Amino acid sequence: MADKVLKEKRKLLIRSMGEGTINGLLDELLETRVLNQEEMEKVKCENAMVMDKARALLDSVIRKGAPACHICITYICEEDSHLAGTLGLSAGPTSGNHLTTQDSQVVLPSFLGNAVFKERALFEPHLP
Repeated sequence: MADKVLKEKRKLLIRSMGEGTINGLLDELLETRVLNQEEMEKVKCENAMVMDKARALLDSVIRKGAPACHICITYICEEDSHLAGTLGLSAGPTSGNHLTTQDSQVVLPSFLGNAVFKERALFEPHLP
């Protein structure tokens, strides 16, 4: 799944992510409620070097599981095509539940494609 892909690409991502991609990804992860404000500020403020920010961000996302990792990868594919190409990633078909790397294609459960990307409701708080 997406968490496996992110773990495999972690080292290259840390070396390759720029400050703009990191900041955009932080905004996306905050908006989709993968990260809260405190977690976002921690990545930004406690890491002076870009590589340290990338490392802290990726480790936080990986700990949150496959849906969070898929949001991260999709953001990279959509917003930083150069980085996606360097990593050998593509967003896959428009159904939203495929993730293609140079080596393989991962088919994610349909709830990931539908809930996370179309409605971004997976990380929304559920009120009674």
